[in-house]
Parts: sequence; C-alpha cells; structure tokens
Amino acid sequence: LMTFLKKYGLSAVSLNMLCSVLAIQWGILVYGFLHPSYDLCAVSVGNRSAEDAVVQTSVLYNTNCYPNFPWIDISLGTMLDAEFAVAAVLISFGVLLGTTSPLQLIFMTLIEIVLFNVNKIIGRSYLGAVDAGDTIFVHMFGAFFGLAISRVLYDENAATSPKASTTPTSDLFSMIG
Repeated sequence: LMTFLKKYGLSAVSLNMLCSVLAIQWGILVYGFLHPSYDLCAVSVGNRSAEDAVVQTSVLYNTNCYPNFPWIDISLGTMLDAEFAVAAVLISFGVLLGTTSPLQLIFMTLIEIVLFNVNKIIGRSYLGAVDAGDTIFVHMFGAFFGLAISRVLYDENAATSPKASTTPTSDLFSMIG
C-alpha cells in the first residue's frame, strides 16, 4: 500500500505493520475503557430464590459475581471496531509517510485511536449521525487528522527532499500492492 516513495518503500511496509499491530491492540483496550462491561448477577425474583431463577431462565451467571467491577469485552464487535480505528490510523499514516520518525508515528497512533473513539461516541451518541459504511468516521477523520498532524510536524526540508519522489519500480510495486 504505502510503497510509492523510492527511499521509503521497505520502511513504509514495516512501519505500516508496526502501526497496525499497535493500533489494533490499543483500539481494543480504548474501546473497552470507553464501553465497559459489567457482570450480571442472579437476584431474587419475587419469592423465588436466585438459584431457582438461574435454573428456570437457563441463563449462565458468573459464580464470582462483581457487578460493580467493569471488564473489557473482547468479542467480534470490539475487534471490528478496532479494525476500523486501524483504518483511520493508516489513512493518516499515508499522509505522513516520509516526513516522520517511527517514534512520532507510534505516538500519533496512540493519540489517534483515543480521539477516533471519542469522535465516534460524540458523532453517534450526541449528534445522532448515521454512518452505515463508516465513511465519515473512518475516512474523513483519518484524512483530516493526518492533515492536522502534517501541519503540526511540517518541515520544509522533508517536503522538498529528493527522497520524496518515485521511480518506475516503486510505482509498479505500489500498483501491485
């Protein structure tokens, strides 16, 4: 994907993988921090005991129930949300390719995942935005976040560097990828 620059092709692939791996793990944790799950404990229903309620409803409750202690749910939904957050990070990564160090990319990844999740909560919960394909939340946020970071980290020497050009080989690999 990010192999079109002649001097950054191989590093772009490895940094792409590094940011993806870090972002998916951090995305699952941040989603869990912002959407905590709680245990469901069996309670008395009417004049029946809690054990009878469990047997009748055939619901499995946690035997060591702590209803006030939140935990992070790792399910298909949380992993899909983390994948969408990674897509936003990689869009921003494409804006910054060749102008940042690996440490700056890692720091950007950690910050962007948190802001992406907060943006989704504000957009869906408070503004009532409906985004079926996550076009607004993923692509627009990733592009504008990348532009904002590129404005903050702007360096004229990096922008006018001869390393920031392409070769026919790098263009071919970019097209194949």
